Amino acid sequence: MIIDFHAHLCDLNKDFDGLILNTGYSDACNHAIPKRGVFALGIAPQYAESFKPEWLAYIESQKPPAIGEIGLDGKYWHPRQMELLRLQLDIAEKLSVPIVVHSRMAEEKLFGVLLKRHWRLPVIFHFYSGPEDLAERIITELDGYISFPPRFSARRRRLAARLPLTRMVIESDCPYVGEDPTATEKVKAEIAQLRGIDPTDVEQTLVSTWQRLFGKGVLK
Repeated sequence: MIIDFHAHLCDLNKDFDGLILNTGYSDACNHAIPKRGVFALGIAPQYAESFKPEWLAYIESQKPPAIGEIGLDGKYWHPRQMELLRLQLDIAEKLSVPIVVHSRMAEEKLFGVLLKRHWRLPVIFHFYSGPEDLAERIITELDGYISFPPRFSARRRRLAARLPLTRMVIESDCPYVGEDPTATEKVKAEIAQLRGIDPTDVEQTLVSTWQRLFGKGVLK
């Protein structure tokens, strides 16, 4: 079964069967995503300089099962990122749905924002690249989830081997990292090998995590 907690199918123009979180990142992508199954709508921090209030009004009007991707980006920093993040966190709280966050070169800053807000909704740190100790704090202090892409650095291997499996999710980040959602099969196999367990055990845990976060919705 394909399980993918972060895919941009708006840029693939192709459907896949499985548990796939079809994730928006721009106004155009948000409009292109079919409003069925499980999907996330959000404006990524790279669009902070030019974002318009109507983009966020559209997101809220669709009542998505998740808000994302949203967050902070240290590589492409702009002061309006904090405002854009705050407004989308407000929407997530109003709808009471999980968030999917982008945190490139800003993991600790984003963690601090959520901690200061006493964040209580599920949060997935997409394509996590931060410190190992912060990953543990995200899990213990935010009750969050760490997402693993199809690229395994030495740090990601260490985290995949020791973080609680129930707090790990996998993603393709397609079509920008993995070619399509099937790229998560590689991630699933890598985690199983690092932990010395069968890939079906990883899959069963991921399915349970999906159901805990989103219910039983399947994108078809």
